[in-house]
Amino acid sequence: MENASKALIIAGSIILAVLIIVLGMYFYNQAVGIGKNINMTEYELQAYNSKFINFEGKASGTKARELCDVMKQHNIVNSTNKETGVFAYYNAQSDNTSNFTAVIADSSLNTQIDNVKSLLKTGKFYEIILIYDNQKGIVSAINFKEL
Repeated sequence: MENASKALIIAGSIILAVLIIVLGMYFYNQAVGIGKNINMTEYELQAYNSKFINFEGKASGTKARELCDVMKQHNIVNSTNKETGVFAYYNAQSDNTSNFTAVIADSSLNTQIDNVKSLLKTGKFYEIILIYDNQKGIVSAINFKEL
């Protein structure tokens, strides 16, 4: 009887220890998940921005129009999961140091991109300026300046 009592105490202690470990892992994973939503890693930032960085600088009208298609595709993909989209400007007076906050991708962004794309002529050259979100470090808007 005495051994059975000790065995039950030991079994209860083991179950309690396992429960504490499982709860600790659960809360740790919750905290890590919140951190991932707030800050992207350097690799994730590079992957996100890489599709736009290749177009930065002086570009032909054809290449600028191609960038508009890339932006539209990006917004379509991100609108399904309510991620950030990319906004288009044409000859705006802002530069890459402007205060800008990323917006949620939706169809209105693509309408704006279509409007800008209609202004881009294939025989002309443009300076493509990437505008970054100040907090996230991601490309949030692109300004097409006619040269």
